[in-house]
Amino acid sequence: LQQTREELRKSEDRFRGLVENSPDWIWEIDIHQVYTYVSPRVKNLLGFEPDELLDKSPFDLFAKDRESTVISQFRDSTNTGKKAENLVKTHIHKDGSDVIMETSCIPIFDNNGDLTGFQGTSRDITVRKKAEEQIKTQKIMLQTILDSIQEPAFLVSNEGVVLFANQTLGNQLNLSIENIVGKDITEIFPAEIIASRSQFGRQVIKSGKHQKFEDQYEGRFLEHFIYPFLNPEGENNGLAILSFDITERIQKEEELRTLWMAVEQSPSSIVITNIEGVIEYVNPGFCDTSGYTSEEVIGKKSSSFNSSHHSASFYKDIWETLSSGNAWQGEICNCKKTGELYWEQARLSPVVNETGNVT
Repeated sequence: LQQTREELRKSEDRFRGLVENSPDWIWEIDIHQVYTYVSPRVKNLLGFEPDELLDKSPFDLFAKDRESTVISQFRDSTNTGKKAENLVKTHIHKDGSDVIMETSCIPIFDNNGDLTGFQGTSRDITVRKKAEEQIKTQKIMLQTILDSIQEPAFLVSNEGVVLFANQTLGNQLNLSIENIVGKDITEIFPAEIIASRSQFGRQVIKSGKHQKFEDQYEGRFLEHFIYPFLNPEGENNGLAILSFDITERIQKEEELRTLWMAVEQSPSSIVITNIEGVIEYVNPGFCDTSGYTSEEVIGKKSSSFNSSHHSASFYKDIWETLSSGNAWQGEICNCKKTGELYWEQARLSPVVNETGNVT
């Protein structure tokens, strides 16, 4: 009997040592939801001595104006004798500050099967919850930034899983953001797109430098930018990808090339000056007719090449007409490099900007 008592004492000591040295706060409440045991850990977590909480209820420590649903769940569990797991509640520290705790508890029954109370553990998860809230806030900020971009943009891991995507991409793919994020790119984009663009992604992952490239898809010209997505340690965690539809730009550039070729190949003399009359461009047709090279006339005033056939008032009338935004048409006698005079049927037109001002 003495040996049994000694073994029981040692077992109790071991149990007490585990309870009192546990990083979690261990407690018991009776059927009336009043503390009957509180481990010393509560001093570190909530600032109370264990004896201060005896005869008090867990509900005395809850922030009653918050998390009413969780408090109701805990009350229901203790009223009905059901276990509760991982309930997150805000407790009030002795100094009045908030402590976010995660609580689990199980019912205690006597030999007759009657409920006598609960045993539970609570741990401080304030730091974890604040970190989670910070991450959540950062995600919201990142999503807001992405959604403000009017072109498709998304982040993808090195393994090809979409981490973030903006609404523009969702609209383009006719998918919700929820049906894009977390999916492998092979589930979202056509195989031909992945085949043609993945080489650029691999180059970014390997080199750590961004890539820019253009391609076509369904008749549209697209320009893509791929950037390495770095973690705080500078390690590459994935790719940030932006795509721009440059179809209109390409079409305008093609129109400009066509116009340029027409101007360059026209046999007529074409001269462009600024508002001060300084020559900025002449086409080969002008050079063939006048005998001047473009290098000899660009940067000089057009008046330097006027003939003496017309009066000063003649040229003044022309410039006043152009400066007012109107075109002038008529015959002009000009002078070649050799001094020979020649007549041209001329049409002079002002160049105006988007606001209608002559430039």
